[in-house]
Amino acid sequence: MSYEILDWVEQPKGTLALGSVDRLQDFEMTVIETMHPDMTSEELAMWMSQTALTHLIRPKGFHGQMGQVRLDALDDPYDRLMDARERGKRFGVGRGYIRKDERTIDASIEHAANNTRGYALTAHTIGAHKRTTGTIDTEVFYVPAPPRQLASNKVYFSPLRRFVTIPEFTKLSPPPKESTQASAPTSADPYQWLTEARSNF
Repeated sequence: MSYEILDWVEQPKGTLALGSVDRLQDFEMTVIETMHPDMTSEELAMWMSQTALTHLIRPKGFHGQMGQVRLDALDDPYDRLMDARERGKRFGVGRGYIRKDERTIDASIEHAANNTRGYALTAHTIGAHKRTTGTIDTEVFYVPAPPRQLASNKVYFSPLRRFVTIPEFTKLSPPPKESTQASAPTSADPYQWLTEARSNF
């Protein structure tokens, strides 16, 4: 476990820069270990059987490299999860499903609402062919299972649930190339223009 990640997860101040997408697994394991330190081996196996987070943040059809990853903790994460669709976010298969009875906080889900953690995740990318740079943005939420479910003693039941919004890819245009050619004459005197052009070399 990385102490840098652990310190930030426990007290998220500013932005956590992971440097590599490969460190997302360390980040996620730190989150679930701090949220549920008594997770059994069966529960952990259930959790690990999910699709890896690195795959869920990759946009459909994007085959380029994902580089530096940055994370910011969301304020009021349970509320942000509940209004995700209103904010234009979408979920899909394997990304978590919000039941209708979870949209209103009552005693049965108060524990989940008060202990949810949410993060805005940004990954910088490099295109596979033209090496076009861009950014991937998504949101990740970790929600404790409601106590009524934990009391059922269901075998291999994970005490945590993960929600991941469908990633949004923003293509960044390359900066314009600087021209190496002399500019067009700005003076009616061609000799003056030639003198100015020569001074640029």
